[in-house]
Amino acid sequence: MKFNTIVVPTFDSSIRFGPGIDKSTIFINGAKIHNRPKSRLDLPLLLNSDSKYHIDTSSISNVGELSNWPDWLSYSVSCILNHEIIAIPTETVYGLAANALSEKAVRKIYEAKGRPSDNPLIVHVSSLEMLISLYKPSNSNLSEFKEISLSKNTAKNPDYWDADVLPKIYKQLVEIFWPGPLTIVLPRPKCIPSIVLGNSQVNNTVAFRLPSHPVARAIIECCGVPIAAPSANSSGLPSPTLAEHVFKDLNGLIPLIIDSGSSKIGLESTVVDAISEKLPTKDLGVLDRSTLTDSNQFKSKPFYFEQIDEFNSYIDPSNNHVIAKVPCILRPGGISFEQITEMANSHNSKLGSATNIGGTAPASKYFSNDSSNLWNDLIVYGKNFSDAGIETAPTTPGMKYKHYSPKAKVSLLIPNQNTNVDSNNNSGVDKLLPSLLIRKKTIEYILNLYHDFCNRSVIKTPLKSSIDPSSNHSIANIPNPRFLIGLVCIASDSKWLNLPEESFSVETFDTSSPSFNTLSKFSGISSISAEHMNTIYQLPKLSDNNLKSKSINHSENQKVKVIVFLVSSKYTLGSNMFNLLRLADEFGVNEIIVEGVSDDGEGMAIMNRLRKASTNHIFVG
Repeated sequence: MKFNTIVVPTFDSSIRFGPGIDKSTIFINGAKIHNRPKSRLDLPLLLNSDSKYHIDTSSISNVGELSNWPDWLSYSVSCILNHEIIAIPTETVYGLAANALSEKAVRKIYEAKGRPSDNPLIVHVSSLEMLISLYKPSNSNLSEFKEISLSKNTAKNPDYWDADVLPKIYKQLVEIFWPGPLTIVLPRPKCIPSIVLGNSQVNNTVAFRLPSHPVARAIIECCGVPIAAPSANSSGLPSPTLAEHVFKDLNGLIPLIIDSGSSKIGLESTVVDAISEKLPTKDLGVLDRSTLTDSNQFKSKPFYFEQIDEFNSYIDPSNNHVIAKVPCILRPGGISFEQITEMANSHNSKLGSATNIGGTAPASKYFSNDSSNLWNDLIVYGKNFSDAGIETAPTTPGMKYKHYSPKAKVSLLIPNQNTNVDSNNNSGVDKLLPSLLIRKKTIEYILNLYHDFCNRSVIKTPLKSSIDPSSNHSIANIPNPRFLIGLVCIASDSKWLNLPEESFSVETFDTSSPSFNTLSKFSGISSISAEHMNTIYQLPKLSDNNLKSKSINHSENQKVKVIVFLVSSKYTLGSNMFNLLRLADEFGVNEIIVEGVSDDGEGMAIMNRLRKASTNHIFVG
């Protein structure tokens, strides 16, 4: 089916939610809105004269107005309820959203993306109430949970975690990092079709997330159904962080793109699993049942008493020991390893310095610095353990297939992970050494590329330092067209890139400058003025030479050009990385070189994505 894809902005809508994640109360432009439409919005799409399907914007706008909904919300809910797929913004990357309860709708995700059918999806909910309703036989709202709040004293008032539905191991994690870029692996509700699991015959779990982006959360809540939403791009390409990225990949394949500007985090969510059968286990010793019921011992009992249940533990009958599954990060992302372990170690009323990449984490209800907190044992898949079965039948995306790759070849310089190459946070000779080493290797590698280009050869493996950086090379025999190299690095300028001027030209873009934001949006957006389309607009098709002619100053003398993208820190590298890979493709570079970072903090997620995107790994130090 071919669509006339429209892009609808949300910039004129101020959205906020009521406190807590138990339920979703939505305010748009200061007014509380009805979470459910007063009239049906599952209106059919219409066929126009160009044999393309499009949204009946006029009719849907009229229906949405009855609930005081802005058009972007009405159009989104209409498409979702009509079993169509749309692109929505989230705090991580743009997602391709479909009704997770509809096999028909979810199948369209796989078709539009060209996604392998065995690659599972993450399901997004708007509240804990929506999440737990999925586990009820009727899949309806739970009247017995309507007055329950996580803020209440759990000793006197049961909560969602005492409903024998949600594993207690996740309670502390969810209280801190939801809504936000955190995904947890839960038992599969019967209402979720197997296609969401990648048609797996061995897995019986589903990955769930509660996003913090107000637009995404409002759309999910007003649809009244959970949303399956992988990244809104063609499978294998860099994830989209702008509506323009989505339009470039999926124009004509989906009816609607909701534009809320650049994704704040720019990296997908962290996926944590604490219940799957293939996880490593830990022996907690003999369980003293009396400790569970003796209130006098409450303060002294191990913290894991608050975390174990039938989902993540069992009793070894041979010795009566409690065996618990060890929590694992399956895919690093917007919440770092350090943030989770700091949560486990903190005893303050707030999380301290641990904030998610997208902003400040909320206050915790309780903490314990007890070493028996199972989150102190957190491990990372691929680093602390691996399992062939998990990769063959993954429980979450990002475990099996090559991802995030632009059209150009990507070479990744990987620093010694005992060092930190974020030069803006370094001081002293010792801390500057890693940066100097990676700078030296970068120059060597660029000169090697030049050398091979001169000889019209292709680099198949990382090259040693075979060229003296001080030597000069003749460009007389270099054929046209010129060779373009993209370089992404954490630096304040490119003066350190000491290349022979007669052979190279260097053009630098500072990603922190306002002009770069304009460049990132490619050729801009053309508004459509129509009586019933309000602020709807369509993105123009980007011509092959449009961006290059505006951005790169070509020289006839220098046949090799290096385009340098400066980022100021790890954080800005993470939030800009996918955009930079796409932008380098728009420039038409032959190869993209990325200076890697250390694995601490957000670096683990950044390097995870870059390792998957690159085909050439160059180890430094």
